[in-house]
Amino acid sequence: MTDERCSVRLTRRYRATLEEVWDALLAGRWLGTDAVEIAVIEPRRIVELVLPESVARIELTREDDTVVLVLDHEDVRAPIGMRSMRLWTIALGRLEAEL
Repeated sequence: MTDERCSVRLTRRYRATLEEVWDALLAGRWLGTDAVEIAVIEPRRIVELVLPESVARIELTREDDTVVLVLDHEDVRAPIGMRSMRLWTIALGRLEAEL
């Protein structure tokens, strides 16, 4: 058995206000589960998603007329890295649908 780790980094741009994206993030419906704790690190800018085996960090920045979201999920067990990327892609698609 291997203990190799990997990271997932996804960037999305949303045509919405910072407040709309922030509110949708905190509502948590886009996650599709209640098993994730959302911890506000810096209001309207940074949240951490506390998962059973790791922590993912989301940072928001305003850029022209869009909000840039960067999701960093580090220390992911390598055997599930691609699955993790697929699940985050689906979840961020749900977030976009809420905006």
